[in-house]
Amino acid sequence: MMKNFNKLFFLFCLILFTNLSKAQISGTVFRDYNNNGVRNTSNPIEPLANGVIVNVYNASDAIIASYTTSGTTEPNFSIPASGTAYSGILGSNTGFVANAVSVRLEYIFPSSFINTTSGFAGTGSGTSVRFATSPATNQNLGVFNRNEFFIDNPNVLVPKYQHGFAASTAPTLSIFPYNYASDIDGNINGTVTGTSNPPYNVRPNPIEVATLGEIGTIYGVAWRASQQRLYLSAYLRRKAPFGPNGPGAIYRFDNPTSLVATPRPSLFVDINTVFAGNPAGTLARPTNGSWDNETDVTNLVGKMGWGDIEVNNNQDTLYGINLNDRQLYAIPTTGTLNSTTIKRYDF
Repeated sequence: MMKNFNKLFFLFCLILFTNLSKAQISGTVFRDYNNNGVRNTSNPIEPLANGVIVNVYNASDAIIASYTTSGTTEPNFSIPASGTAYSGILGSNTGFVANAVSVRLEYIFPSSFINTTSGFAGTGSGTSVRFATSPATNQNLGVFNRNEFFIDNPNVLVPKYQHGFAASTAPTLSIFPYNYASDIDGNINGTVTGTSNPPYNVRPNPIEVATLGEIGTIYGVAWRASQQRLYLSAYLRRKAPFGPNGPGAIYRFDNPTSLVATPRPSLFVDINTVFAGNPAGTLARPTNGSWDNETDVTNLVGKMGWGDIEVNNNQDTLYGINLNDRQLYAIPTTGTLNSTTIKRYDF
């Protein structure tokens, strides 16, 4: 009889210990590339986001547990119902949450998560500050980096060049969907037509968004995702004119969608007006009747205007190479632009 009682008591303790020690609060923190609030396992595969600290506060606003996300499987953080008390060190994987306790969860991103915020609060993701009562599973959080934003069919933007004889309204900037290769009949997302399959003899019909008179010849293109702003830099091409502000110009264009949508492209900065000595150079261009006779610029192509331009990860600086003075320019994307705020570096 005593032997059976001991067995039952041992079994009871085992069950009790198992229930107390299993995760009371758990969840998955993941990279939500398409910002839809659900972790995708395909197209695109959204990986776990490790290194995020999950702090648990009680009703007295005191931290009672602090854990760091880790591992390669879901969930990537689990807080037990019993165990070692919180050590006072954030992310130390110490502390516990007893059953039926109401708590506040706060998710803290490490400094390496540049431009990262909590993503869309959808069916598979909550907010970075939330309330729960233990036990509580699926305390998931999608984290979103605007530089990593992904949609299934993004637009592609391509500059093109018009001859100097062309009207100022001639298009010089086109956009088309990424999947345009499957719509080469020119009917975007429509039915394929033509005598051949696929009909390579049909000219594509992308959407035109800017004109020769607005931006002229450009090469560098940079995108500031936080403001849906496009930057376009002047570039020298033979028999094709600069934009209205010459070789030192960088234009900005907010959310380009068509030739008539507003606002239109406008000057962001002209370094020939910011710095003395025309660092981007100057060049007299032909009148409409003599573009074909422009032979003196052949050796200047690739040596005047801007090379490539790029916006940094913090979205606060536009970098560009001035081909004329061969310097790297660091241009703030906000605030006053002058010879003090714009930095130049030799390379």
